[in-house]
Amino acid sequence: LKVEVASFISREYLDGVELFSGCSERLLDAVSVLLLEVSFAPEEFLFRTSGPAREMYFVVSGSVDEVVGEGEDEEVEATKRAHSSVGGVAFFFGLRHLHSARASKLTG
Repeated sequence: LKVEVASFISREYLDGVELFSGCSERLLDAVSVLLLEVSFAPEEFLFRTSGPAREMYFVVSGSVDEVVGEGEDEEVEATKRAHSSVGGVAFFFGLRHLHSARASKLTG
């Protein structure tokens, strides 16, 4: 029952994520049970450069900026929108993050 409820609630988030395209229904159901919903305020960091990758994120709404550098040298390298994943490479390979990620100022 837990898998069915999680699948019903969370599967719509996973269905459009490129990382999971072509995956089996069974795998998507297993992943959907593990998802936790979190929200971030505009400009709040999800993670910072060189920090350990303990989780990855799926953007459901709004957007996330992948940022390199700090302070005046800070530069947005990419912006991830709905149906994108953030932090996956470092998470899957047990690496430290190569860039920072923060919720975008404009979330829409």
